[in-house]
Amino acid sequence: MGTGLKVEGLVSKKATLNGLAITIEGNKNLENNDFKDMSWGHSYDEVGIVIKGELQLEVDNVSYHLYEGDTIFISSGTPHRYR
Repeated sequence: MGTGLKVEGLVSKKATLNGLAITIEGNKNLENNDFKDMSWGHSYDEVGIVIKGELQLEVDNVSYHLYEGDTIFISSGTPHRYR
């Protein structure tokens, strides 16, 4: 995991709800690498939960700081990125 980020799909890409397992290695700060500009607006809804640690997320230009146990729902077509 040289980049410190691993993304794994959990459901079929043809589903209307997508599940991803995103692992961020250690205390990696994604702002200091190429992933700071990662943004999607795709044809499926997403739901996320922070299993361990915390995550800063921007959804449709609104910032969220998520902690262990927090969840988020992102509607299809909504731009979002990790920070």
